[in-house]
Amino acid sequence: MDTLSHALWGRGLFGYRGYKWLAIFFGAMPDLASFGALIFINIITGNIPEFGGGPPPLDSLPNWVFLSYDIFHSYVTAFSIIALVYYFNKNFAFSMLGWPFHIIANFLNQIYQRILVLHERPQQKQKRIYYLERLLHHELFFLYF
Repeated sequence: MDTLSHALWGRGLFGYRGYKWLAIFFGAMPDLASFGALIFINIITGNIPEFGGGPPPLDSLPNWVFLSYDIFHSYVTAFSIIALVYYFNKNFAFSMLGWPFHIIANFLNQIYQRILVLHERPQQKQKRIYYLERLLHHELFFLYF
């Protein structure tokens, strides 16, 4: 799922207690903390890579991007910080729940992508894709309402 979608899901699910912009931020924050920081640093230093229409090769990414991704895509980190904030301001902490939802959405999306790649037989693949798409769409639909 792309960063914009994460931001919109964060706003849609957790942005109705007066902190809508914060919900948008925390929906996208795990990606912004790693890849957004890399883009910002590349712009500041003038080291703007050529975009070939896909993700960059893993060899071209610095190690700190992976460390940042691992830290900010962790339930332990997310819920620890949210629990700390909850102690001081419950409504603010509620808007931060877009962060763990981002992690859940990434997890479901990555499982979905791996199932598509693993199963090669066309008839079985179509059947599994159909049931998995129905499951994911219904699950996400009910999570929204």
